[in-house]
Amino acid sequence: MHITTFGVNSLSDADACGDNKKTCAIIKIYTRLLHTTHYTLLQLSKSHAPAMSTTAKLAGLLRDEQGPVAFNDAVDEDAVPVEPLTEHDDAISTMSAAHCNNMQFRCYRGFWISEMWAPGVVAVHRSFAPRADDVLVASLQKSGTTWLKALTFATMARGAWPPSSHDHPLRRLNPHLCVPSLEVLYTLGRDALLDMLPSPRLLSTHMPLSLLPPSTCKIVYIYRVLFLTYEKVLQDQCDAVKKLAQFLGQPFSGAEEEAGVVTEIADLCSIDNLRNQKANKYGSIGGKISHESFFRKGMAGDWTNHMTLEMAERLDSILREKLDGSGLIV
Repeated sequence: MHITTFGVNSLSDADACGDNKKTCAIIKIYTRLLHTTHYTLLQLSKSHAPAMSTTAKLAGLLRDEQGPVAFNDAVDEDAVPVEPLTEHDDAISTMSAAHCNNMQFRCYRGFWISEMWAPGVVAVHRSFAPRADDVLVASLQKSGTTWLKALTFATMARGAWPPSSHDHPLRRLNPHLCVPSLEVLYTLGRDALLDMLPSPRLLSTHMPLSLLPPSTCKIVYIYRVLFLTYEKVLQDQCDAVKKLAQFLGQPFSGAEEEAGVVTEIADLCSIDNLRNQKANKYGSIGGKISHESFFRKGMAGDWTNHMTLEMAERLDSILREKLDGSGLIV
């Protein structure tokens, strides 16, 4: 099941790994999404998982009601120093390369990925072992990842952290410090930190489903994949929050809805509120990417400032060819 068939692998190998001018145009198309931007929320499960006892199920239920713990609150980062991964450097050096927007890209299994994070992508593909109750937020870059991380974390963690609480993690931490990126941790040689996270873990990736480890992870039923569009979340954030909760198996009770919990989560995670939090105005990720850079206009249609009509029409054509009948084309 190819969730991201509108990615670069929708093209032939010749197109995907062709000359640099064509490749640069392709990369621009797929790193600046159209009105068809999709989020994917995957709930991963190990195949052939053993049956749980009643006690284990009860313990899991109580634990899940508390939801995930913010990454920076749960791990001791000093315990795992940064040691950039070099194990896959030789393999990466043989991949097709392209330069675009002052960035170097590599073509890995039909997908163009930033060379900066290529070691982590390869490592995740080859060795990441999901837990049965992991939840993975998957999206393309600059498609609202930060927003969706905040919405998902606030929804899942509302048992331990009511959205109105003054010390809520999202009021003191950047969303990326609450929900860690798999390929970033692996690239920095800090994947051992993942083992420190208590279950359920809430993780994120920009990788397509086909690059996640196929031997340990599968989507069993179609309802285990939730698609949200940026435009629909903008139109009705409360509805999106309720869909997230329902999908995650943590629907809001009548009492919660009556008490305004859904609205509180939507307000807490609104782009304006997140942008204005002190934690998101200052600081950076790894000393390189400023927290404030993760918050753009929060408006639909910005693709017109980055793409020509010819590029948009080309992408629309590919989308129609690959996704016709799927219900995913807006």
